[in-house]
Amino acid sequence: MVVARITSGALLQIKNEKNGILFSSSEETAKAIIRLIKNEKFRQRLGKAAHQSVKRKFLMLRLILDNIKSYNQLINK
Repeated sequence: MVVARITSGALLQIKNEKNGILFSSSEETAKAIIRLIKNEKFRQRLGKAAHQSVKRKFLMLRLILDNIKSYNQLINK
């Protein structure tokens, strides 16, 4: 799970309160961290969702498979 400042890169990777927490101020950061410390179920849910998101979208194997699919589409046109 990730606690990150709102940036274009973070917005591509993180769905707020689904697989991480996005913030825009120091106060929001502190509140997010306190919430994670106090709420184990929320923390575990975000952690599992973040793990699955990375596995589906960002691991090298997935990127390689996407490239193979693209090459196959070009070859079969």
